[in-house]
Amino acid sequence: MNTYEEIHELAKQRLREAKLLLKEGHYNIAFYLAGYSIELTLKAKICEHFNILDLFSEENISNNTNYLKENDQKEQNEKIGKIIKIKNKIKEMVKIHDFDTLMLFCGLYSKYVKLSQITKEIYNNIILINTWNTNIRYKKIGFITKEQAENIILFLEEYELENNKGLLQWIENN
Repeated sequence: MNTYEEIHELAKQRLREAKLLLKEGHYNIAFYLAGYSIELTLKAKICEHFNILDLFSEENISNNTNYLKENDQKEQNEKIGKIIKIKNKIKEMVKIHDFDTLMLFCGLYSKYVKLSQITKEIYNNIILINTWNTNIRYKKIGFITKEQAENIILFLEEYELENNKGLLQWIENN
């Protein structure tokens, strides 16, 4: 899974799984997967923004011969080489689980902060999202309440945000 489209589809799949787990009463993991869908949506946006075609590949872009063409002139190869190095650095830098940093890479951080100031309900949902981390999957049953799991899922796909249906669509459209 490497392309923007593949990562975006995985984000949708993780949200569908979160909804199924919510229905079955597995609130911690539903919350975890909902948060993971945010992370994947942000990473898909970064791939789209920086034209990264292989974000989760362990291979550096420079090892992929599709990027360098034999017939290109030396100067053009040097420019391509610089771009490849930058893309490899970006790939390493976004292998994180921090929404604020990923929002920054997407160019959405300041809009995200402004979004949180529109209403108290949006602010509370963003605060809830910011409690997400990968360690939630290790917490005891009951760490996340049914209400918290429901709220994050609703906020991601149903809540009206600047003419977008949910935070995930807001990320995609900004």
